[in-house]
Amino acid sequence: SMPILVIKDKKTKRVSAFFVQAKGSDPYALKFGLSFLQATGYRDIINKSDGENSIVALKRGCAEQAGITAKPEESPAGDHQANGEIEVAVREVKRQCRALKYALESKLGKELDEKDPVLTWLPRHAADLISRYRRGEDGKTPEQRRTGRQWRKPAIQFGEKILFREARSQPQLSTLQPVMEEGQYIGHHGRKGTLLVITSGGVKQGVSFRRLPPEERWPQA
Repeated sequence: SMPILVIKDKKTKRVSAFFVQAKGSDPYALKFGLSFLQATGYRDIINKSDGENSIVALKRGCAEQAGITAKPEESPAGDHQANGEIEVAVREVKRQCRALKYALESKLGKELDEKDPVLTWLPRHAADLISRYRRGEDGKTPEQRRTGRQWRKPAIQFGEKILFREARSQPQLSTLQPVMEEGQYIGHHGRKGTLLVITSGGVKQGVSFRRLPPEERWPQA
């Protein structure tokens, strides 16, 4: 029931998406949009969207916080063809979300409640899969065009239970603490490359992982 914010870089074809609390200049939406703009490295852009007041305010706020020159451009009301590239991206993200959700439910043997926290991360992972693995006519993925390198992190199925070692800013103080802990894989951090794992203590970042035996990866209902 929450809106999904989808952003696309027309030059590299990179797509990013996430659930946000509300349309418009929601603090989390601003943070997400700012992160995307900073990752592009651009200092001068055309900021295109439809003309809805909430999205116009959001893109203006993101550009201001990023400190870049952003020329606003809005498509005419009701003219979906004028903003066709992002419309296609939205459909692709939604389609990928449905595929990931159905695949996870099939493994778990149950239908997930819409408030299940793991589903919050579906749009982000769906967009990352498109950006990291889908090749264009030039044979390159959006990630290659953006960084000059292929994405080579290990592929794990969304929602799979794994054992991982948490990324820590400080060394582990006690040798009695467990080295690895359990959680569900929900993606990789785009900038750091660390694992993103949802646990009973919240979302954590990991630097290494171990897969469980097949019969233990998907607890059945």
